[in-house]
Amino acid sequence: MSTLLDKREATINAIINEKNAIAVERDALEQQVVNLKQRCHSLSPLGMEIRAEDQNATELMVRLCEKEDQLQQVTTEIAEKAQEITNLHDVIRDLRDVINEKNRIIDDLNRITSEKEWNLGEHRQWLFDANISIKNLEAELSNIREEVNSNKMELDRLNTELDEKNGNISQLHNKIAELESEAINMQYGKELSPNQVFNFWICYSICLKNDFFIL
Repeated sequence: MSTLLDKREATINAIINEKNAIAVERDALEQQVVNLKQRCHSLSPLGMEIRAEDQNATELMVRLCEKEDQLQQVTTEIAEKAQEITNLHDVIRDLRDVINEKNRIIDDLNRITSEKEWNLGEHRQWLFDANISIKNLEAELSNIREEVNSNKMELDRLNTELDEKNGNISQLHNKIAELESEAINMQYGKELSPNQVFNFWICYSICLKNDFFIL
């Protein structure tokens, strides 16, 4: 747009120079006409020289009219070109206003983009920290599960051992009941065999060892 404006202004300057040249020629022709008229008045009305001067004056008047027409055309063209330049200035002003508005919008967008990028950086850091926390929690959960499984296995072992102990205790109950019965019979005068006495003391020792007392 600036290049176009420069070309228009150069055209107007050329036209103005042409106008000035035509104006100079016109002024010279006008002066020649004035001089011829003065000479005509100073000569005799019947002389041949007057007719020649009249013819020259007529030719000069024709040329003067032509220059006047050219000058008018150039003046009109200058006015048209000047209006074109005025219009171009208006267009340039409007375009500059549009460009300024676009630049303002771009600045706002850049500011918003910077803010969004900063917020995105915060969110990425938060996500990174959250992922680390999740991994730590998953590792901790895995350790807890392993511990639970280990405790469950230990509980199963203890339950099995307890079942075995309960089975042994039940057997001892039965054995003690038999020995008590035999002891009662012995109190009524029945003697125990050496083997029965030995079994009684063994069961009694086992009960003491397992903290199992029967009152």
